[in-house]
Amino acid sequence: MKERLERNEAGIDSLRSRMDADARFRRAMSGYDPRDVQAYVENVKRILAQQTKAAKQEQEDLLAQLDSARSEIQARNCAIKKLKELLYERDAQLSTASTRINTLLQSVKAHGAERDELERLREEVANSGSSERLRALEKETQQLRAAVAQASNLVNTWRAERERLIEESDRLREEVYYLRSVTVKPAENQDSSYDFEQSSAVFEQAARPTRSEVITAENRFVQQPAQPPLQQPIQQQPQQTYQQPVQPQPVQQPAQPDASQQQREFAQVADKLATLFAEAYQMISQYKSGVSTPQQEQPRQQPEQPRQQPPMQILRPDAVNAEIFYPRR
Repeated sequence: MKERLERNEAGIDSLRSRMDADARFRRAMSGYDPRDVQAYVENVKRILAQQTKAAKQEQEDLLAQLDSARSEIQARNCAIKKLKELLYERDAQLSTASTRINTLLQSVKAHGAERDELERLREEVANSGSSERLRALEKETQQLRAAVAQASNLVNTWRAERERLIEESDRLREEVYYLRSVTVKPAENQDSSYDFEQSSAVFEQAARPTRSEVITAENRFVQQPAQPPLQQPIQQQPQQTYQQPVQPQPVQQPAQPDASQQQREFAQVADKLATLFAEAYQMISQYKSGVSTPQQEQPRQQPEQPRQQPPMQILRPDAVNAEIFYPRR
């Protein structure tokens, strides 16, 4: 307001000075004094220059005010945008909070019936005084846990025993394969000094039985009663060493292996397999009978250890140990 009043006063002063100048010009023109006319013209020029300068200054001030107002408007617009974003975020938070509150209220309402039921049960338990029943239930749970632990230990022991029996059966099956290969294709026309390469070739060419033959043989061994193994000593043929003769002599043919001895060895291995499979099936039946009644309290029994069989030494027809060419597991 003050600036506007000052501008009005300046305009009035400039108007008065112009009117005075016009009056002086008229008086000077009436007298035709060239000095007065020149002074008047200079005065008019000076006044016009001052007016133009004041107008320019006023225009610059107006432009500066407009720029400041524009920057202030832009800042206010940015602040308004930020406030709008904050309002949107607050609205989203309020909506999520309201949804969570609604879900919590629904869950509280849903669990209200269960809470009432639990309180009623607690009151009944507290009023009935069934402490003895609780003790009996705790004792029964402890007994059941002990039975479960015993059954788990028994399962672990039977599992380990089963793995051991499987390994033993695999080893004996390999020995049976070897004996069958020896019985099917015996060594013929061999020198007394047995060559390692020839023995490995003969062993690789030995015919292995199929899976169906092995399964039928195992079933036959299980169905037959276990018989004590024949204690027949294995006759070992000593290795013969020959000295290089001075004169060439005809090579002696080695003696043919005894078929009855090979059959006896095969019978011993079959008896061992039969006893092992019978013991395995007996142990499995005992385990099934023990698992079928886990709730009955029975004293913990140690699993019956299977009878340890002595390691069997297999000799080839030329009195050489078979482990050299086919080692055991």
